[in-house]
Amino acid sequence: MPEEIRFFVRTALFGFGLAVVYWFVSYDAIGTIFLLGFGGAAAMLALVLAVAVHHAGRPITGRPWRWIGLERTQGPPIATEPDRLPTSTATPLIGGLGLALAALSLAYGPVFLVAAAPPLLIAAVRWVGAASREWVAVDRDEPS
Repeated sequence: MPEEIRFFVRTALFGFGLAVVYWFVSYDAIGTIFLLGFGGAAAMLALVLAVAVHHAGRPITGRPWRWIGLERTQGPPIATEPDRLPTSTATPLIGGLGLALAALSLAYGPVFLVAAAPPLLIAAVRWVGAASREWVAVDRDEPS
């Protein structure tokens, strides 16, 4: 079973377990319903992914504890993964600052939207530039 399905199965189990604990700790119906909805959404997504994997010709077999990843099988070594990793950059922080300023404009007016434009523009240019350089490097098979 692919790790993506295992992730959503574990997320669903976490949501359902947290809903039970939350109910007995607080007796709050709304919060419990939201947590059950969180677990149900994760379970639904795991089911959709499992059906897609099944229709792709890879049936899910094995014991249920293997489905959630409690018993790992020996997979390929990490060395077979692509060795192209993005370099660290401050672009997400710059973009986050721009988004935070843009969100403040909802409460305090358009001045913050004007202040958000430069960081958002800088982050967009840096992100597109890095993606373009990565694409060219992968196209040429050059190590970064």
